Amino acid sequence: MSIKLYWRQATLPDEATLARLSPQRRDRVLRCHNSETAAGIAAAGLLLAEYVADEEALLRTPEGKPYLPGGPEFSLSHGGDLAVLLISDTPCGVDVECADRAVSERIRERVFQRIFQREEADSERALSWLWTRKEAVMKLDGRGLGLDPRCFSVLAARTQLSGREIALATQIVRGHFISIAYDLSGKA
Repeated sequence: MSIKLYWRQATLPDEATLARLSPQRRDRVLRCHNSETAAGIAAAGLLLAEYVADEEALLRTPEGKPYLPGGPEFSLSHGGDLAVLLISDTPCGVDVECADRAVSERIRERVFQRIFQREEADSERALSWLWTRKEAVMKLDGRGLGLDPRCFSVLAARTQLSGREIALATQIVRGHFISIAYDLSGKA
C-alpha cells in the first residue's frame, strides 16, 4: 500500500501562479470574495497539478468526486492557510481545518450536536479533530456531505463503512488538523 501526503501553505496567488492553474480553478480563485479561501483554492490547484495531473484531465463520479482515469486515487482539501493532497493506490480521503477554529453556538447547536451526538466534542479543538476525521471518511466514500456522518464513528484508528475497513490518522501541521482515511479492504 502506498500513501503520500503533500501540503502547501496557502498564500494569495500572483499572476504567475494564477497562470499555472486550470482555467476553471483560476476563475474560482478570481471570483472568490474571501482571500483565505481564494488562497486555499489556488494552493490546492497547484498541488493537484504538481503531483497528480492537469485538472482538465480529471473526471467526476455522479456524486461529484474527482478522479483520474487509471489512477492514482487522490483527495484534496484546503482550510485555514493550508492545502493538502493525499495520493494512494487505494480509495482515500483527506481533510484539513484549523485546530482552534471558532465555531458559533448556532452551528454547534444545529450541526455538530446532531453529527456528534454519541461522541464528545466539548471544545473547538475536539470539534475540528472530529470533523476532519468525519470528512476524510466521507470523501473516501465518494458521497461527501451526502453521507450521513452519524452512520460511522471516527474515535478509533479504524472504522467500518459499507463493508469497508477504513484506517484513520490525524496529525497537526502548522496549527491545523490533517486527517486521512484510506481503505484497507481493497474495495474500490
